Amino acid sequence: LQDSQFQINQSREHYSKLFDFSPGGLALIDSSGIIRKANSQLSKMFDGQSIVNKPFESIVYRDDKAIFNSRFRAFFKNPNEKEMHLKLKDNDSGFIYTKVTGTSFEHSENSKEPQLLLAVSDITKEKVTELQIQKLLKEKETLLKEVHHRIKNNMNTIEILLKQTSEGVHCTEDAKETILNAAGRVASMRVLYEKLFNDDDYSELEIKNYITNLIDEILQIFSFNDFEIDKDIENIKL
Repeated sequence: LQDSQFQINQSREHYSKLFDFSPGGLALIDSSGIIRKANSQLSKMFDGQSIVNKPFESIVYRDDKAIFNSRFRAFFKNPNEKEMHLKLKDNDSGFIYTKVTGTSFEHSENSKEPQLLLAVSDITKEKVTELQIQKLLKEKETLLKEVHHRIKNNMNTIEILLKQTSEGVHCTEDAKETILNAAGRVASMRVLYEKLFNDDDYSELEIKNYITNLIDEILQIFSFNDFEIDKDIENIKL
């Protein structure tokens, strides 16, 4: 019996050391969301302030309280393969980004009630980097849209100028035909450009829409109003 008690005490001491000196933040919380035990690493996230016997919600940043409260019951009941990304308060009236995972814990030395062992990882550096990348991508997307808009406008201006030139008083028929051919080529490039960059996928082009619009543009340029074209084009992606 003494040996059994000794082994139990050793196991408890071993568990306590593993809990306290874990490189990540750990907390035992009960079904009411009260923190019953927290290791030193988790306390360091709050500059050593005691968070034991406080609701876990009290350390959640205000923006994420609703997320935590809506998910806690289901998370407590079955935490396996689940995680919560929460902002937790820091002592500078700000927050840190964390990833929270959990493991069911049947009971501790001080309680017979089921508890939840939460592992709290500080992912602030990773999250800030991710947000910076997203910001840069958004700025790049805005810049590209502006560039595409200007290119399209420039091609449209060239096309209009060519049409106006072809209608000049001193323009011969041969010159007019040459200028209109040039306008047709510009129109073709403009239609292709618009089709490519109006779609989310730049790698593919639906040939049916492209050819249909291109034919309509050419008809408009050359003023072919005395006949109609029956378009029967298979929708192939290039």
